[in-house]
Amino acid sequence: SIRELIPESHAAPARAGCRSAVSPSLILVVVWLVSTTAMFLVAASLASAETRSVITAQRLPEAQWATSFFLPIGLSSWDLVDEGNAWLNGVEIESTMRRAVPSGGNVAVEWTRRAIKCGNTRRTLGLFTFQRIIMMNQGYRNKSPPAEKPSADKASAEKPRACKQYGSSPQPSIKTRRWTRLPNAWKLWQFFQAKQWRVVGSVDSLYVHPIKSCRAVRVEEAEVLSTGLKYDRNFTFAEFHDGDSLVGSTGWNFITQRKYGQLANICVEIWVPDSESNDHSSDQANVLSEGVLRVKYPAPDGGNTAFKTFEIPYNPTNDQSSEMGYTLESLTIWKDRVDALLIASTTGVNPPGWIKDIKAYIGGSKDLALFRVAAGHEREVFRNAPCREQLGYQSVVGFVDAYPLHILGLSSVADVDQRLVGVLAAIKESTALRFRANIYFDGPEAYAEDSWKNIRIGKSIYHVACRTTRCELPNTDQWTGAKHRDQQPSKLIKSYRSIDDGAVGKACMGMQMVPAAQWGIIIKVGDKIRVLETTDEHKYIKQ
Repeated sequence: SIRELIPESHAAPARAGCRSAVSPSLILVVVWLVSTTAMFLVAASLASAETRSVITAQRLPEAQWATSFFLPIGLSSWDLVDEGNAWLNGVEIESTMRRAVPSGGNVAVEWTRRAIKCGNTRRTLGLFTFQRIIMMNQGYRNKSPPAEKPSADKASAEKPRACKQYGSSPQPSIKTRRWTRLPNAWKLWQFFQAKQWRVVGSVDSLYVHPIKSCRAVRVEEAEVLSTGLKYDRNFTFAEFHDGDSLVGSTGWNFITQRKYGQLANICVEIWVPDSESNDHSSDQANVLSEGVLRVKYPAPDGGNTAFKTFEIPYNPTNDQSSEMGYTLESLTIWKDRVDALLIASTTGVNPPGWIKDIKAYIGGSKDLALFRVAAGHEREVFRNAPCREQLGYQSVVGFVDAYPLHILGLSSVADVDQRLVGVLAAIKESTALRFRANIYFDGPEAYAEDSWKNIRIGKSIYHVACRTTRCELPNTDQWTGAKHRDQQPSKLIKSYRSIDDGAVGKACMGMQMVPAAQWGIIIKVGDKIRVLETTDEHKYIKQ
């Protein structure tokens, strides 16, 4: 209790025959306030003097910002950053603090909870409160939004029948983070916050990539299957090789941003059956196919400003496949040869216009096709994955490169971003989405995930198989499709993250995981992460 926090030596001596003029309750309240203030001022003194918080906002030269806080701990100023890709009608303070919106373009006063950035993460402290956030814009209402970047947010106005949208296009928040490390303050906060010593952080965001190497979709929760997150990399584009394939295989071979960076500008929307829709019925086409993918791509001659769309069933039934002319064809994924469902190709007698458009847009010289994973034809994963005797099943994947899940810490990304500042000014946004992970988490220090062996996220257990060895794909800007001419950030990461004896000379960033169960797992943003077992013996096994 609070009373127990007051040492006897600090108690005022009693005077005989007198009653205390000060209420004991008032004394307790004062002592509690003083002790609380002292605790967090100590945390601030341990923090880096460079601590700052970033608000992403449209550049407004005449904007004036004023903030005042209930308790100062070194976060007394805000940096106004122009990322040039988002029109914000006010203030965006990421995740827990998107509540301040200017009224009429003049003043916004918002009481909200205050977020402290600790250990390259964001944590909300209930003891802290923003006293006010005031934004004054002269002539704000007269400004117009900047030109929109490629996005799947504003595709066709009409939604697919009997469906509702699942997830959204990537938000700027994950790519505009600039955290300054506060290891001491984070450890202090973790001491007070964690109910179990092994709680190391929480899930910050979840991403699926319906079409391999195309734009990601951000979701708040996802079903975890034996192949990874549902909707992740179930489709891929491929081109036809006549014996000149880099993997030495004639026929259809998958393609990625490694060769065609323009794939990053192809946006995907996931529409799932909506039981509350008036059109919903068990025999409705979109319900039978478990939903629809709506794909938005730049027109070949549109210069990334004109877009076209097409829709395909997410998981077509046998009858739908026959009706639409889908066939099983052989496809090469790295060294694996699998049968997959051919959705469309430029080799047909009358190919759909969209496949010809995409071939022209990416600049391909070979025939192009779109494939879907065929049920029962997944690729089994061995190498670093646990064996059947350990899990009760053998891990399988669809069109992912290696393992079902990819997890990456935002502290690790922040470390890369900080190093890039001195190397390269051309990469303005955070590199987070360039690594195309499924699970981004915040909490521990940079590269803490390197030693994880078994972890629990929410209520489910995952086996951490190995480190993720990085190719050149992170050099591709996920918002423009342009590749960096100096091969950054790959060159920088390789200079200090070639740490795996099984992948000499390869940069390592993030970890590959296998779910401990084949089904029945749901993962959500905010789920706590607990480390069950660690190891210093991770060693990548090549395919």
